[in-house]
Parts: sequence; C-alpha cells; structure tokens
Amino acid sequence: MKQFPRLLLAAFLAGSVLATPQQILAQTFDELWQQAETAQQEGNYGQMESILRQATGLYPRLAVGYYGLGIALAAQNKPNEALDAFCRAFQLNYNNADLFVGLGVAFQDLGYYNDALNAFDRAIELDPTNAIAYNDLGVVLQELGRQQAAIEAYQRAIALDPEWPVPQNNLDMLTGNSETDDTMAREN
Repeated sequence: MKQFPRLLLAAFLAGSVLATPQQILAQTFDELWQQAETAQQEGNYGQMESILRQATGLYPRLAVGYYGLGIALAAQNKPNEALDAFCRAFQLNYNNADLFVGLGVAFQDLGYYNDALNAFDRAIELDPTNAIAYNDLGVVLQELGRQQAAIEAYQRAIALDPEWPVPQNNLDMLTGNSETDDTMAREN
C-alpha cells in the first residue's frame, strides 16, 4: 500500500507532462517576439499587446519587451499605458533612439509637448540618421507654433529618407505647397 501513492504521483506527473499542450509550455523570448512582430505586420495590435504582455510576464528583465508593448499600446491609442511601458523599458536601461521616439509620441499624444521635444532630441542625439525622429520632432514643433524649426526638422527627415513620403507631406501641409490630405501627417 505504501507504493501506491508514489506510483500514483509518478503516473500523474508523467501523464500531465505528456498531456500538456505545447502552447502552454514556456516559450523563449525570441519566439514570442517573432509572434508579436507577425501580429504587428498583420495590423493586429491587440494580439501584439497580448503576446508582449505574456513575454514581459515571463521575461520581466528584458527591456525590449516593454518597448514593443509600448508600440502596441500606442498603436491602439492607449498613450498612458504606452508611456508606462516605454518608461519601464527605459528603467531597464533600454537606451536607444527608437525608445525615445516612442516616448516622444506618447508624450505628444498626451499633450506633453516639452517632454516630447526632449524625447525626440534624445533620439536624434542617439541616432542622428533617424528620419522618424526628425519628422515627429517637426510635428511637435509645428504644434507649438515654431514653424521655421518644424520646416527644418521636416527637411532633415526628407534628406535622410527621401523615399518616405510622410515628412514631405507634412512639409507641404505646413508651407501650403500641396493639397496633401491631413491623414498623411505623422504616419510612421
């Protein structure tokens, strides 16, 4: 009789391991990141958010997961949550230009224009070739009524990535050189 509980426990454990679906088993961060990228490419930011919440839960010390979560939240128009995710990435020493662009956009969406300017300036300091940072800097400068500085930022973005139409559209709208649709502004 004393063997029965041990055998039962062994059989239970063996059965539960065999019956566990693969999706329940812990995945590597890289696998989760790939799934999140696929969701982003499909425009499914809710799924991207869900995957990255799982990833940050399993791997809370990987700053890039919080950065990606911030992107997913910002795309769903959740600027407060996006800002929290970006700040968490920053706290974990994720110090690159893309993070500061994300922070800048979140600050801008919340109406914190000076903080947005600082974030875009930091992004440009870290990567002076980041056309998105210059374009988004131009958008904030334009919001603040600093038209000449906005023009210069848009021109720099255009020089860095002449194939990307958004900064040219923003410049054209600002200067009145085109009938560009307002929906083209600040599309990244």
